[in-house]
Amino acid sequence: MEHQERPGRARGLRRALSVVGALGLLGACGPINAGSLDTISGGDPQTADDAAGLVGERDSNIAGKKLSSGAVHSKAAPDTPTTAALAKSASDPLEKPSSTTAIDSSDTPAASALRLQSRRSTTTTAPPPITTIAPPPTPTIARPPTTTTPRSQPTGVIVNVTDFGAVPNDAKDDQDAIQRAIDSAPPGATVVFAPGAYLHRDVIEVHTTGVTLWGYGASLDGTNRQKHSVVLIGNKTSILGFTIFSHPTERLNAEEQMGISIRFSDGSVVRDNTVRDTSSAGIFIWGASNYAVLNNVVENTQSDGIHSVSGSHNGLIEGNRLRNVGDDCFAVISYIDEGLMTRDITIRNNSCVGGKARGLSVVGGTDVLMIGNRIEASAAAGVYLASEPSYDTYAAKRVQVIANTFIGVNTNKDIYHGGVFIWGRSGSASTKDGTVYSLQNEDILIRDNTITNTVVGSAQIVAQGADSRRVNIAGNVLTGSKSPTRIDLASNQYNLVRNTNNGSPIADHIGDASNLP
Repeated sequence: MEHQERPGRARGLRRALSVVGALGLLGACGPINAGSLDTISGGDPQTADDAAGLVGERDSNIAGKKLSSGAVHSKAAPDTPTTAALAKSASDPLEKPSSTTAIDSSDTPAASALRLQSRRSTTTTAPPPITTIAPPPTPTIARPPTTTTPRSQPTGVIVNVTDFGAVPNDAKDDQDAIQRAIDSAPPGATVVFAPGAYLHRDVIEVHTTGVTLWGYGASLDGTNRQKHSVVLIGNKTSILGFTIFSHPTERLNAEEQMGISIRFSDGSVVRDNTVRDTSSAGIFIWGASNYAVLNNVVENTQSDGIHSVSGSHNGLIEGNRLRNVGDDCFAVISYIDEGLMTRDITIRNNSCVGGKARGLSVVGGTDVLMIGNRIEASAAAGVYLASEPSYDTYAAKRVQVIANTFIGVNTNKDIYHGGVFIWGRSGSASTKDGTVYSLQNEDILIRDNTITNTVVGSAQIVAQGADSRRVNIAGNVLTGSKSPTRIDLASNQYNLVRNTNNGSPIADHIGDASNLP
């Protein structure tokens, strides 16, 4: 977090693609499809075909009412991310970005596709008329069990890696045999790994549509810390039941250094895996659509736990357990230079303990629902919604943070966030399809969360600067010694209602009665 922490922490992910054909070109996404995965039960698809029902239907809960975005011209904003900066006046400038940023797809090379980053930002004013958010009903959270036991045995065409020369537990490299087995599998086949340990020295790729890797009881030991990921490329591909790990000595930043990557595929499923000790992120979702990441364990990564970027959309991330990840636990990111908006994602009933940055973050993204998650002892904010100039991201739009639990978050004294941290900036930017988005955060709902004993920050809930609009903070239960809220927003741009602090009601603020949650 360049603007929140001291220099020296390595952050940022950008892969220079040596062979463009091997990775594919970034493609423009279709129009934004509002809706919600909130109505989906905690189902666990066995394969990508089963996942279609999970990620294909969305209702109106997540989006509220969509807004047309335009250029926003406004003044510079306060800089309050560090302890020293809190002493500044709200009028002290941080920087003044240009009011508009036009994105030309020809200026977005494939080489800019991958980055895992920290964040920084600015702010604006000049509020437009308020538009009502339509909040969903208070949910009943049913946390699904995390399991490594298969729900059923594979059916259909079966390809066994042992038939191609892979031998578990022989302490010999099985890379070539594994890749031959996968490449030989016809569409819809299941590639079965007998229980045991398999060594591999390079990236494993799944190109054929509908192929499932079945690994209950099997482990993939990536002996080369530079190249050890399993990459789902074909549509409706899946990986189920593996333990995946490598031997990192430092943080690295390329796709081949993730645990599992979903690369521009549609309908892929990552389920029941344990991913640990990776050189970069645990599970990386790059330009994917209609994906499901379910009931995985992610531990001791060098970068983010589960990261969605580059226009990934219509995704369900549910029932995952994360611990000691090297950056954000769950991240949704959209970079302006790619011109792609990451959108329509539900992050539900997950947990993360001891993440090295934020718990839940949307740094550029639309129509995101984060519900029923539990975040403990994250180094930075439990939830972070922002547009950042240092990484040139879009803002958070139509984001709902509902019924989550945040315990003892923001443990790093050099990162001055609080439990919930919201900030935007002035200006606007276009996506490749020509849609213009304000860089202010808009239509944010923080509702029915429990925030306990936040360690660092000026308050448990912080909305910094004036560059967020139509923010509702309602029904949250706060406990601890910190001030409950610090809200810098224009009076008519937020409502603060039905919240409590240490058992006592927090004074309501109704900036727009028509927008009450």
